[in-house]
Amino acid sequence: MDISETLALKQRDKFHRDFQFLYMTDLETANSITVSFLDWPSVLVLDPLTHLYYIPQENVADITLDSFTAFLYDVKADKLSAYGGTGFIQRAKRVLFDILTTVISVWQSSRWLFMLMFGLPTAVISIVCYSLCCMDTIEEELESDEDSDEEIEPPPYAKLSEIIESEAKQNELGLKETPGGKQQTILENTGGTRRRLKDPENKD
Repeated sequence: MDISETLALKQRDKFHRDFQFLYMTDLETANSITVSFLDWPSVLVLDPLTHLYYIPQENVADITLDSFTAFLYDVKADKLSAYGGTGFIQRAKRVLFDILTTVISVWQSSRWLFMLMFGLPTAVISIVCYSLCCMDTIEEELESDEDSDEEIEPPPYAKLSEIIESEAKQNELGLKETPGGKQQTILENTGGTRRRLKDPENKD
């Protein structure tokens, strides 16, 4: 007869009013209560109203009838530090723990199902994030390379445009020379009228 059974049956008048003894074979339920992975076997005292639980500090194999009785009396007198509760941090830990246990259970049940449920979405999200973050930098590098090429290489028709502009200015001033070396006839604007200026060598 183990220690808990001895206290539950032979010392019923001492502990039955405040404690109910229960033996659990489902370790996952105990892990869900404590939001942790317990060793098996374990001793746990749970308050169902506040969701606070108490765990003895010593190893289960080292617990004796006297030490376990003292542990229950300390829990009843609220002399021990409790774990768990219903606070915000504990609820957040419970959500994360449930997600973790779900992932572990899927991995243990089927590796292919795990890869399909978690590997494929992770790969798709990684590709999308890579394309969004890296394509802009690649385009900026290409644009900077094109700008540097344009700054280094002069335009192919720069000299030709300069020649055309100089000839246009000479035509406006009437200074363009003929192939024979003589100046062409100049039209001079004076007071809104035009007067023809003849060449010095032309006497006609």
